[in-house]
Amino acid sequence: MKLLFIDETSDHARPEYLGVSAALIDATKYPEIKQSVLTSLSSAGWDLNTEFKGNMIYSQSKGCKEVVVAERIKLAEDIVSLNIAEKNARIHFCYRYSADGNSAETYLSLVREAAKDLVGTCSK
Repeated sequence: MKLLFIDETSDHARPEYLGVSAALIDATKYPEIKQSVLTSLSSAGWDLNTEFKGNMIYSQSKGCKEVVVAERIKLAEDIVSLNIAEKNARIHFCYRYSADGNSAETYLSLVREAAKDLVGTCSK
């Protein structure tokens, strides 16, 4: 079984912009990846009760404010290192965007495109 994670983003300055990030993970590899990310967050001093998002990683004012930028940089390196070998990659990513408006139709179209691009990328 494959797990497909979808997250959308928009731009306040450009209301017509919509982006979709997709991550595809083999379900058998998910527990190890999740534990590795949680371990990295804990090692950096991130309060696990505080939300973590990628856009917070280099900002001292977002997320867990006790974690200094130097620790955030190491945290980013640790998380990226979980998936550096393309041949044996455990996570596959795709980003699609549109400037055609932030509508349900645009969102579903972007999700379809991202999912189609990711099909077949994880080992069977």
